[in-house]
Formats: sequence, C-alpha cells, structure tokens
Amino acid sequence: MLLPDCGLDDATSVLERLRKASPRGVTASVGVAERTPGETPTDVFARADAALYVAKDTGRDRLRAA
Repeated sequence: MLLPDCGLDDATSVLERLRKASPRGVTASVGVAERTPGETPTDVFARADAALYVAKDTGRDRLRAA
C-alpha cells in the first residue's frame, strides 16, 4: 500500500489499525518504510519487504518498520 504524504508514524498507525481489523482467525504481517531523499521507489519497497519478512520471522501478525 502506498500512502503519499504520510510520515512513518502516521503510516504505522494506519497499517496497525488495518492489521487489527482483520477478521478473527486472519493474521497480517506488515512491513513499512518511509522514503528518504534520493531513494527510488524500488528501494523503499525493498526495505518494506525486508521489514515484512522480519515481522513474519519474529512471530507473524505484527508490524515492523524498516
């Protein structure tokens, strides 16, 4: 999910609410990253993807920021 003009704190809040709103029995692991100056979209998505796998590897059903 791309959240333009949204800082890491606000994005984390939005994604945490979505994660917690998952139907009972459905889990959601989330990785989130904020774009830094000069970073390409591909770089941002790669960092978010890496954070997602950390979330999965550390117990699933959680959010991890890059």
